[in-house]
Amino acid sequence: MIKFKFLWLKLVLMCLLSLPLPVSAATHAILIGSGQYMSPAISDLAGPANDLQAMRELVAKFGDGALVVLRDGEATRSSVEGAIFNVGKGAKPGDWVILYYSGHGSQAKASDNINDPLIQFVPLAGFDPRNQSVEHFIADKDFYSWLKAYVPKDVNILMLVDSCHSGTMHRRIVPELYGFTARATLSSGGATMNLIPRPSPQFPRISAVDAEADAEIDRADLPNLVYFGAAQDDQLALETELPEEGGSSRGLLTFAFEQGLTLKGGIGNQPVADLNGDGTLVVQEMAAYLGGQVHLMSSFRQDSSAVFTSQYNDVPLLSKPSITLRASHFTAPSLFINGAASAHAARGDSWRIAETADAADFFWDVSEGSVFRRSGDLVAAEVREAEALRGVIEKWQTVQRLAPFVSEHVVRLAVDPAGFDALHRKGAEVKISIERVRKDALNQLHVVVFNLASDGTVQLIYPLSGDAGVISAKEKRLEILATQVVEPFGADHIIALTTAKEAAYLRDTLRAADGQRASTRLVEPILAELRKSGAYASMVAGELYTNAD
Repeated sequence: MIKFKFLWLKLVLMCLLSLPLPVSAATHAILIGSGQYMSPAISDLAGPANDLQAMRELVAKFGDGALVVLRDGEATRSSVEGAIFNVGKGAKPGDWVILYYSGHGSQAKASDNINDPLIQFVPLAGFDPRNQSVEHFIADKDFYSWLKAYVPKDVNILMLVDSCHSGTMHRRIVPELYGFTARATLSSGGATMNLIPRPSPQFPRISAVDAEADAEIDRADLPNLVYFGAAQDDQLALETELPEEGGSSRGLLTFAFEQGLTLKGGIGNQPVADLNGDGTLVVQEMAAYLGGQVHLMSSFRQDSSAVFTSQYNDVPLLSKPSITLRASHFTAPSLFINGAASAHAARGDSWRIAETADAADFFWDVSEGSVFRRSGDLVAAEVREAEALRGVIEKWQTVQRLAPFVSEHVVRLAVDPAGFDALHRKGAEVKISIERVRKDALNQLHVVVFNLASDGTVQLIYPLSGDAGVISAKEKRLEILATQVVEPFGADHIIALTTAKEAAYLRDTLRAADGQRASTRLVEPILAELRKSGAYASMVAGELYTNAD
């Protein structure tokens, strides 16, 4: 009996050792950045070079997959198509292929496409709308055709496009201080410009193409594609100095994606985009994280897009990276003072003094009492003393510390009738609601909502005496505040948390801080509630801009 047992174990071990070892999926990447266009018709961008470097460093943490980097003039139609063919040819089943683009985007008429006359395209270095060459632009349908032809169906594709096509601004801004750059080009003539005909794919097909050889392939024809875009088709995608005050220019989508993978989250030792903290970052978690982050970082000017089939909802995103998660780090913002201010203001320990307005994160017009942020928005009015200024800047620092943990995977905020991206004027009616997004969340979620007013005052909004303090599964939308716009004008921040259990300590902290410029007290209690509540914890935020006229 003993001998038979040992013989059986030996046979089992021999069989196990003879089986092929599982091979880990690899992450391959094709990174394209266009910032220097060498064209009188297209303005250069500062952000793509920084985006490309950040993405290159990020991809390096995912192992030994193929990596192709095409910067500025290196990116041509032929070089991009060739890169997709070569990377696709070397990809194995289960691998991920990242196709990334950072730069301008536009729309034009396609003279060879009568069914869909307006197409989206990215201009490359050297593009001239009056003297076009097929080497200097790529239409979105070209990307999709190449991906379908050259990447096998059993290989996962992640496409990130940090550009835009057209759009308008909805809030009045101060142009001299406006710190965002739109990644749109040729917008004045984009609707009437004609693109010359594009050639068919030039390499042998690796994957079977179901349509005719020269048919226009659309995104829907790629069931193995996960697509994240920086903006909707009618919006501007923005780049600015992010995220820390005074940082280098970056595209919002690219930075949010990088942050989602590398920043330590509020739940356990997991990346911040792993929203339930279970150690596996899946596709739908990243989509929800990008949505909330791009909303907040763009001051609700921009909505990211995410398109993928439902089969990808719970698929782990990319191969397992080797990343040492970092903690968020912020430096004191820079301040430019216009006019005579007290010596105390010049020595404020919550800010650094900037020598010029264009180098400042905040601009304080002492005589007018107005504080502007580098986005160009008026963020506070009637600020005439250093102590009042401290409340304003500390409020923005609090928002920055909380911002990386914002996502819209459980609930989202809504403001009616005009939306967060409008300028709400004195006396206007405003209704703020919270909407359930996650259908499989708990039957009853506890809700805490508060406002950080433009001057830094903490205001508990919900629940107040008599409020249930919960949103049930049957309630798709819960109205939490109906009010009118009153002073002080500027930028208010509505912040909402949902938790599995009542957030008693946070509610007590908010009650104690209510009516005071005490925003800095809230950061640790909020993060503690997120950690404690786990998978059903959610924090959402919205910027509400108000003015007297």
